[in-house]
Amino acid sequence: YYLIGEAVVHCELKGEEAVWSAKPAICARILCPPPPKIENGKHTFSDVEVFHYLEAVTYSCDPAPGPEEYSLVGERTLYCASHQKWSSDAPECKVVRCPFPVVANGKQISGFGKTFSYKATVMFECNKGFYLNGSDTIICGGNSTWEPSIPTCPKVSTPSTAKPLNSSVSGYPNPREGLFDLDDLDAWVIALIVVTALLAVAVIVVGLYKFLQRRKKGKGEVRAEYTSYQHKSTTPAEPTN
Repeated sequence: YYLIGEAVVHCELKGEEAVWSAKPAICARILCPPPPKIENGKHTFSDVEVFHYLEAVTYSCDPAPGPEEYSLVGERTLYCASHQKWSSDAPECKVVRCPFPVVANGKQISGFGKTFSYKATVMFECNKGFYLNGSDTIICGGNSTWEPSIPTCPKVSTPSTAKPLNSSVSGYPNPREGLFDLDDLDAWVIALIVVTALLAVAVIVVGLYKFLQRRKKGKGEVRAEYTSYQHKSTTPAEPTN
């Protein structure tokens, strides 16, 4: 049954008379019209005009005219759920064929067949050295597509064969967990190299400058001594008494 009228009424005072705010509700039977007819199929109790609450019908598909059979896509059984409303939409009768499932670097382990119709279920596993990406079980859906999509089998990445050394130092085996960040450390090393190179160039330039100055000064002193010597040799000696 379903309620017709106000679910809650109030006792009100009109003048000197107490009255209810609305007429009393009534409970009527829940009834449903005949369920929808479908193409290429039918339902039971097709001659009934009115269905009562929770009365149900069952759908089925007609034989297909060709080699491909019809599949019932949707709910097979519907029941009168509320007043003039069925529990779900009517199903469809149509040909459903999913493509042959192929997984590179993998193999099918169940659900073998030449064709795959509605609700066909297939399971896969990957070959050795490959891992499963996706669901290992897929089902042929009503739109002739696999649900979920066909998985893949990517190659397993080979880890390094070098055996790590045991260490209690912070940051082992992940160096980024230590006291210094590698990016910051690289920046400091580069800066230190640049500063050291500049200092080395400055030292070389200063040393070369001092060497050239000393060499120039030495040549000047030698030239002065040589000039003085020539002057003395060309000047006649004074006679002695």
